[in-house]
Amino acid sequence: MREWRKTPKAQEYKLKRKNSDKFKEYRRQYRKEYKRKNPWFKHYKNICVRITRQESYRKIKNYLTIAQLKGIWFRDKAWLFKRPSIHRIDNSKDYTILNCCFIELTDNVRKKFGRWAVHYDCCQGCKTTDRPHNAKGLCAPCYGKKKHGG
Repeated sequence: MREWRKTPKAQEYKLKRKNSDKFKEYRRQYRKEYKRKNPWFKHYKNICVRITRQESYRKIKNYLTIAQLKGIWFRDKAWLFKRPSIHRIDNSKDYTILNCCFIELTDNVRKKFGRWAVHYDCCQGCKTTDRPHNAKGLCAPCYGKKKHGG
């Protein structure tokens, strides 16, 4: 029997027929508890959805299993991150144990869209310090004004 099936199937079916509202609540609570105990599962599902639905990922294959992703989770100590994100070290290669690691989401976004990394203390256009700046030292509003001739 699978690990996630605690209730025998016949008993679950009876519960479902008699008390559909209670059954829905039971399944919802079970899924919530499962996701809390297995936070790497969310990343596995996201990988599967990403490679099947997004056109840019069609050539990328997923060779990771849930158990391997769990191993990567503990190897990289992903529970210490505020928002862990799965990262492919070489973006041209598939999802494998050697090519994947967990990093902070902000670092992953910064690697993907590197131009918005912080290089200056303040914006070179408006001198604000509360917004991130691109490699030219401009915040997003100033960059938009310069790009559109404002």
